[in-house]
Amino acid sequence: MNWYKISQTINLQPLIEEAKKYKNAEEFKARGFEAMQKLFFGFQTNDIINLSPENIKIIWETDFQDATEGPRAVGITKQTPPVEVEFNINTGEFTLLDGHARYVAATRQGVPLQAKVLQTRGNIDDMERIFLSKTGITQAEFFRQSTGQGSIKDIEEKWRALGITLYVFENTNTIVLDSIIVPNKRQGIGTQIMEELTNYADKVGKRIELTTGQKDDMHGTTSKGRLIKFYKRFEFIENKGRNKDYTTTKNMYREPR
Repeated sequence: MNWYKISQTINLQPLIEEAKKYKNAEEFKARGFEAMQKLFFGFQTNDIINLSPENIKIIWETDFQDATEGPRAVGITKQTPPVEVEFNINTGEFTLLDGHARYVAATRQGVPLQAKVLQTRGNIDDMERIFLSKTGITQAEFFRQSTGQGSIKDIEEKWRALGITLYVFENTNTIVLDSIIVPNKRQGIGTQIMEELTNYADKVGKRIELTTGQKDDMHGTTSKGRLIKFYKRFEFIENKGRNKDYTTTKNMYREPR
């Protein structure tokens, strides 16, 4: 009964505005679920829509039989309360949850029903697949394009093109700064990189973690003490004492602002 089709003409502008409400792609993916449902299917949970009885699946057979065999139901009018249904985003099916007598009456009259979408079956990964199939890009990429945030890889590739060795890794909650190597100790480059990384981390709401290296003339690494002082300029704290966080092995971290 996969009759309910995803809209063929999609205006993405409302979803672009929705994306701008969130700090990062993960938050957009989770909290923007209903906005995506509205965009692709034309309704979301708790909306009231018109449905033909033939497009509603019956799973509670006892309730259906009781409604069919009981006293003839009152006819469907504009004042008839809506039935309650569940919508499955994967199959496009509506399942009747409550209102079997109204369903039977509408079937006998050959008229549509008002139905309240009481709940939606499907998770954020299911919506990700639908999103990709309809837009051709992932939700994370859509979020970056909508908000102009770019990505860690954009920052990394920019500086590599300028001859700077920069290795940064990003996961769901954390950004890990692995290394920065600036040839010939070019003045101010390290500061510029850290400003870009911390600005990005603040926008996406992620912690940055790093381990300060030892003095290394080959890579231009200054003393560990001077590195710690440098990173503290960007609100990093040392992972020790009262600030000790046992969830990471890195010796410095910075929470998003």
